[in-house]
Amino acid sequence: YDYWDERKLADEIVAIADKPALKDALSQNVKDEYHKTRALCDDENDVDISHEKALYMFIYRIQEEVHRFAITRMSNAKRKTLKTSSLEKIKGIGPAKARLLLGKLGSLSAVKNATKEQLTAVPGITDGIAEAIINHYKKDG
Repeated sequence: YDYWDERKLADEIVAIADKPALKDALSQNVKDEYHKTRALCDDENDVDISHEKALYMFIYRIQEEVHRFAITRMSNAKRKTLKTSSLEKIKGIGPAKARLLLGKLGSLSAVKNATKEQLTAVPGITDGIAEAIINHYKKDG
């Protein structure tokens, strides 16, 4: 394994790939039965890369990095939605008050159906915030 030879090849590939005529060719590929790229292609030609180990590994690493990036981004987006509550969309309610409401009343459904008196019994929930909660879920429901 020679890092410098691979690095030189990588630089050459990047320089070639930067040419507009080849961008389409590098964006299309042919997969083998193991879903590994075996060829790069354009509308007319296939270039077999399965026997060019350095090029094959370079393309493989790019594809793996793209896949890792996509999975990480989707996971982070999912985690973000799991960390927030629809209660936080209501003016005056942040993460702490949302946790308090859910903790005291037991569920989002209970919060949605709570009376003003039940809501104001939760520490930090004023009459104004209780009315905002009731109005918010009245228009949704």
